[in-house]
Amino acid sequence: MPGHTFDDYRLYNSAKLIPAGSDIVFQMHYTPNGKEATDLPRIGFTVAKTAPEREYLTLFATSPQDPKSFAIPPNDPNWKSPDAQGIFQQNVELV
Repeated sequence: MPGHTFDDYRLYNSAKLIPAGSDIVFQMHYTPNGKEATDLPRIGFTVAKTAPEREYLTLFATSPQDPKSFAIPPNDPNWKSPDAQGIFQQNVELV
């Protein structure tokens, strides 16, 4: 996301675990604004010396994708998206 700085999972005694041999994929999305620009994306990692207390997971819930449920009427400035739900199978801490 534009202007996104970084995520520091150490604040939660946590870590995102990246298994050995994993591919890391970057998705860059740009919106044209009529001006030429240069982007300098950077990535950094903190390698833990000990195992974290917990694993930090990022989950996304999306609205239904079928056209019947997700049909934005033309020129509707106040359209409400259908609700998205998630069910956890064990206790979690939301951050």
